[in-house]
Amino acid sequence: MSTFISFTAAQEKQDNHPVRDAEIPIEHTLSIPMPTLRFKSPAYAGFSSPTTVTPRDPIVQGAPRHWWLLDAVSGRLILFAACRIYPFAETAFAEFTYPEVTQAADEMEADWERVLQRMEELAPAFFSGQEADAKSRKALADGLSNNFPEPLLAQYQALAPDFFAWLTQ
Repeated sequence: MSTFISFTAAQEKQDNHPVRDAEIPIEHTLSIPMPTLRFKSPAYAGFSSPTTVTPRDPIVQGAPRHWWLLDAVSGRLILFAACRIYPFAETAFAEFTYPEVTQAADEMEADWERVLQRMEELAPAFFSGQEADAKSRKALADGLSNNFPEPLLAQYQALAPDFFAWLTQ
C-alpha cells in the first residue's frame, strides 16, 4: 500500500514550488489542493486565478488561468498547464465577486481550520479507495460549500469531481 503525502505537505509544495514563482503571477490566488483520482493516479490538483483586492471594494476573482497536479505519493509536480491550452473542465468559468463577509473573523478562521483538518484526515482514505465515516465526509462537503462562494465551489467540483462524488456518496 502506498503512503500518501499529507494534504498539508501538498499545500506547502504547491505554494512554494519554483513553477509557482516562475509561471504564476503574484496577483493570482492559489486554490487549495484537491485530492483526485480522475487522471488514473492519486494526485492533488490545484489552480490559480487572477484576483483583484482593492481596499473597501469587494474581492474579484477571475477564471482559472493555470492548473496542475502533484503526485500524491512523491509530491512531485506531474502536470502544469495553462487553462487556455489544456483546460481542466469543459465549463467556461467567469469572473465573480466575493460576497460580503457577515461572519466574525475568528469564527471564519475556526471554521476554515476544521475544513483543513478534515481534508488532512480524509484525503488518505479517498486515495486508498476506503469508505470513510459518512458524517465526516458530509461535514467536509458542507464545510467546503459554506466557505467557498458558489462560482468558486463549481471550479473545485470541476477540478476534482471524483472527490466531491466520494464526499457525498
